[in-house]
Amino acid sequence: MNILIIYSGGTIGMKKKNNKLVPDSRYLKKYIQKNIELKEKNIPYFRILQINPLIDSSNINICHWNNFIKIIKKNKIYYDGFIIIHGTDTLSFSASALSYVFYYFKKPIILTGSQFPISKTYKDGHKNLLESLKIIMKIKKGCYIYFHKKLLQGNRSTKYSNISNDAFFVPNPIFQKGLKPFRDIVFSKFKKFKNVNIIVITFFPNIDLRWIRYIFCIKPQVIILRTFGSGNVPNNIPILYSLLKKCAAYGCLIINISQCQHGYVNSKKYAVSDKINNITNIISAGDMTFEAVITKIFYLFSLQINKDKIIKLFKKNLCGERSYY
Repeated sequence: MNILIIYSGGTIGMKKKNNKLVPDSRYLKKYIQKNIELKEKNIPYFRILQINPLIDSSNINICHWNNFIKIIKKNKIYYDGFIIIHGTDTLSFSASALSYVFYYFKKPIILTGSQFPISKTYKDGHKNLLESLKIIMKIKKGCYIYFHKKLLQGNRSTKYSNISNDAFFVPNPIFQKGLKPFRDIVFSKFKKFKNVNIIVITFFPNIDLRWIRYIFCIKPQVIILRTFGSGNVPNNIPILYSLLKKCAAYGCLIINISQCQHGYVNSKKYAVSDKINNITNIISAGDMTFEAVITKIFYLFSLQINKDKIIKLFKKNLCGERSYY
């Protein structure tokens, strides 16, 4: 079995400079060759492709996702699987993005990284990479995150700790029987991720939304509301509803996602959300993670389909990212 390791950056290969961690372009590749390639036996043959310059994952954007896609497609006939070494801050975003693009890809993709530089005593990066190499031999297809002894579905995972080795979890495992992905011929139109103008509003008690009138000036394509509980939105902020109605009128999509990581949006449960439910183009995110929502928006808009089709597909389960809520 031949595996391509795509080293994009992250804490795993960083070293301290002026008392701050920065990417080191030479260290990790030498470490892997010395401590994994030469010492470990029960692992597949692998080659390392290093992206230059290395990326701090806080700087990840659609250009980097498009580069991952390009590399994987270019090398798909030469390798049986792909491991992407990636920074942890946006690891779930990248895993979610790639899951939409490569759902029909018949080879496994694993994203991994570490909380600490591999040069440190903790060396969670060594274990994560080594186990990724071992477990990828047992997987036929799919896009996953491997972290701290756990193989997680990429588009259902999220980072919840910035200090623990066990940094990722799946807040809403798939538990509905017979949950089948919806497929459409339009998915074949995908070429690359394109930019989408997205605004995110996170609600909190006593929120002052006087600034919200300026959102209309930039004409966002999507507004994401990070709401309370089961999708509840305050009904005593007139300026909010005035603005949302104006945005909906020109075709802006408005997505309701709960701030609760576990559970799903059910905005019809409480009367307080009656106003938000009456707005055109309001869509429930169901039980999707924030990462899956963001990347699904980028994916669907990149298909160059009309708004009605985008709304229809957003509500569908495309590759295991949402249940039928």
